[in-house]
Amino acid sequence: MNSPMGQSWSNALWVLAIIAAACTKPAAPPARVDDPVSPEQPTTLPIPEAVLPGDGGPFAPTRARMATGPALDVEEMADVEACEPCHADLVEQWRASAHGDASFNNSWYRGVVDRFREDVGPEASQLCGGCHEPLLVFPGTMRADVSPNDPTAHAGLTCIVCHSIQTTTADGNGSYVLDTSPVPIPRHDDPESVEQHRARLTPEGLDTPALCAGCHRGFLAQSTGHPFQLPAIDDPGHWRGSAYAGSHAALLDEVIEEQTCQGCHMPAIDSPSQDEAAAEDGTIRSHHFAGGDTARPSGQGNEEHLRIVQEQLRRAVEIDIVSALSSNGERTLPADGAPVRAGDEITLDVVIRNESAGHRFPGGVRDTQDTWIELRVVGTNGATIAEAGTQRERGDDPTAFILRTLILDEHGQPELEHLVHRFRAVAYDHSVPVRGARVVRYAFEVPDRLPASILPLRVEARLRHRRHSRAFQDFVCEANRTPRGRAFARASRRRGHAPIDPCRTQPVTDLATSVVWLGGERPGEGGAERPTWRRLFDYSLGLLGDVQDRLDYARPSIARGLEATEDQDVRQRAMFMALRARLEAKQGRLQEALDWAGQAEDLVGEHAAIWRIRGRAYAQVWQWESAATALERVTQLAPGDTAAWRDLAQAHGSAGHDREALSAAQAGLALLPRDESLLRSQALALEHLGSPSADAAQESWLDFRHPDDHAALRIRCGQDVPGCDRERQPVPLYRMRQPASR
Repeated sequence: MNSPMGQSWSNALWVLAIIAAACTKPAAPPARVDDPVSPEQPTTLPIPEAVLPGDGGPFAPTRARMATGPALDVEEMADVEACEPCHADLVEQWRASAHGDASFNNSWYRGVVDRFREDVGPEASQLCGGCHEPLLVFPGTMRADVSPNDPTAHAGLTCIVCHSIQTTTADGNGSYVLDTSPVPIPRHDDPESVEQHRARLTPEGLDTPALCAGCHRGFLAQSTGHPFQLPAIDDPGHWRGSAYAGSHAALLDEVIEEQTCQGCHMPAIDSPSQDEAAAEDGTIRSHHFAGGDTARPSGQGNEEHLRIVQEQLRRAVEIDIVSALSSNGERTLPADGAPVRAGDEITLDVVIRNESAGHRFPGGVRDTQDTWIELRVVGTNGATIAEAGTQRERGDDPTAFILRTLILDEHGQPELEHLVHRFRAVAYDHSVPVRGARVVRYAFEVPDRLPASILPLRVEARLRHRRHSRAFQDFVCEANRTPRGRAFARASRRRGHAPIDPCRTQPVTDLATSVVWLGGERPGEGGAERPTWRRLFDYSLGLLGDVQDRLDYARPSIARGLEATEDQDVRQRAMFMALRARLEAKQGRLQEALDWAGQAEDLVGEHAAIWRIRGRAYAQVWQWESAATALERVTQLAPGDTAAWRDLAQAHGSAGHDREALSAAQAGLALLPRDESLLRSQALALEHLGSPSADAAQESWLDFRHPDDHAALRIRCGQDVPGCDRERQPVPLYRMRQPASR
């Protein structure tokens, strides 16, 4: 761990709650025990209480609930056809979407949940059902066998379900309350009935990220039958801590337009039928909910929906080849035109930048992802000099860097079939943070015989995407060929819906490319066509994620970036200054970090990311009073960033400011109720303050603390699983394949 500080998140409606409940005005923090008491202050301070995560509710382990009121009418909730006369375009899009195929009618999901039910039990599978099939959970149907002929097993997340979510919380695992009141039927000749219909189906928060957060955040813990906590999907959380949510503490970056989940995944599109009820100026919000799921529409033969998903994916990321290093230590930045000498070893650094995904890329369920890099070095005569990742499309390839999260079971072995009850530890996470960058290193040897006729060498990097790994596909395909799988396929056809064939070859989508030339000057292509300063910024940003001993590798790139921006836009120059400040802070050079941060601030003015650099620089050298002062300002400027509250709680706690530590911890817990670090800060503060709830706070922290054997499982993976030790490195090095004859 490079710093005592961690990373994390936040959300729209929840920020208001924090401001009200946790006083996000750190300039006037709660009084400390040792503060002098003014005449206006009470002579005794109230005894603080712990803020604890809630229980699972009546349908545990999901946190989904029904509102008090009329009984649930499952038939009404499932009746999408009733919406079709007025909203034909929306219904058609929904049917092609992941929400329309969320339940047992989705072969990919069914294969996993059926095994979960078989191994753990039907009631435990409500963990999945609260989000995937609430119309099976709420009536109790999911606690028994689920028949292929049950219509609700094919319902998915229907129109009325999403439009009836009354409230959500920050918990996840389906933390929403469903309004079960009847839906008024509108009549075109009766404006009042139309308005009643609209009011019932447009609850407060419908168009906010809070709606998505209840299901697109998940966790495993004792309440889900696990002996530990393991955070799962959290796309809304990653968004909340990013510039897209107006939270700029993570990075001094280019100016980023704010964007919500709905703005990205439900953009305004033309309405072919001019839907009068939902359209505005001839446009509607897309209900394709396009993300990264190419396997499902491909498995149904839905080429139009596949095209929409692929377009969404191609906007998300960029790839580039930025550095070439010769064995004599000569580095070329950027890599274009790097020298090539016979018999030399060249090391290439490839950079992936998350350009526009408002969460980590890939998002969603990351352990089944299959996005990888292909790298080729080819002579002008077409001969392959070296390659890596090029066999991944057809099978396993040990030279392929894969953007995924590898989960381990209790024996330290990879769990590749998404059987969540076997999850015990994360071996590594290769996904790319929001607006973040990741560097992957490749080495090859130049042939001893190097005729000038094959120069320059063409180096091409491609980022390729397949939604599911082959191991996961094999598992689901086998389940789909059982009598139960065939029965669900027949039932889908009877309902007029194309079943999903998970055995069909998945499409491989090229997301981004880059071409540079070594040993000669030729124009770059793709990611290499971007301005030099931008290429160097992405590279420097990625290198700052490396281990402590290799952080100095970022210095040449940052220095070159400062040169490239000397006469450029001041913000671009300030971005490199902030990176330099981060580098100095990580290495414990406090004054240098403060100096560079000040220079960046002189150019762009006050910025949350600059205050975070200062706070973490002080924390790195244990100057906790100064760290707390700086980090207070971060929470003022970015009150929805969980990492800011985590940092502040740690700083105040380390400085002995127990009440301030408690206030910061509880503000963060309003955003992320089961964060281990925040729960620990709360427990320690309450213990020091002598609170009666200190024991309950400590118990909660221990419940959600990562157990000590996580490290042992990772070590076992490194020892027993080929490539696991390399993949656990922040910047892994791959030896490229080369022809035997050199």
